[in-house]
Amino acid sequence: MTRLVLVLLVAASCATAPPAVDSERTSPHSDAAAGGLSAEAGAGPRGAGSGAQVVAALYRGPCLGRCPEYQVVVFSHGGVQYRGERNVAVVGEAWGSLTQEQLTALDNLFAEFHFQDFASRYEHLDTTDLPLVILSWRNKLVRHAHGDSGAPRELTDLEDAVDRLLNTAQWVKGPEK
Repeated sequence: MTRLVLVLLVAASCATAPPAVDSERTSPHSDAAAGGLSAEAGAGPRGAGSGAQVVAALYRGPCLGRCPEYQVVVFSHGGVQYRGERNVAVVGEAWGSLTQEQLTALDNLFAEFHFQDFASRYEHLDTTDLPLVILSWRNKLVRHAHGDSGAPRELTDLEDAVDRLLNTAQWVKGPEK
C-alpha cells in the first residue's frame, strides 16, 4: 500500500455520461502492477506514447473492515486508469476514458468545491479504523483521513462526486444487477 500511495503522490505532483470502459487490461505482472500506477499515459491502451499529463487522482485506502481499496488516475487526453487492490469487484488494472466535456466537468467540479483552498492534510485521527483518501488535481494534493472530525464535509462530498463522475462503481461494485 505504501508503494501505491507513493506512486500516486509522485503522479499527482507533475451530470455527464460515465467513462467508457476499455476491456483491455494489463497483466498482473506488468510494471504498473509491480510498482503502482505509472505517471505516464503510455502505460495503458489509450496512451501509447502520447505524453499526457496526470490531471487528477483519487486513492481510497483500506480500513479495519471491508472498505474498498483502489486508485484511479485521469490523464489529460481523457484516459482513466483504475487499479483495484482489495474489497472491489475488479482487482487489478482497468481502463476507461472521458470525453473532453467530461474532463471539463471534472475541472469544474474541483473549482466548484474550491479544492485549492483545502489544507493539504486532514489527518488528526479521532477514529482510527476509517480509510485514508488522497485526492489530487493539477498541482495540489490533499490527504484526508476519514477519522478526522475536523475535516470539512465538502472534501468528502468532492471525493464522492469525483467517484460518481468517473463511474468508479463499475469497477468497485461491479455491474448493477
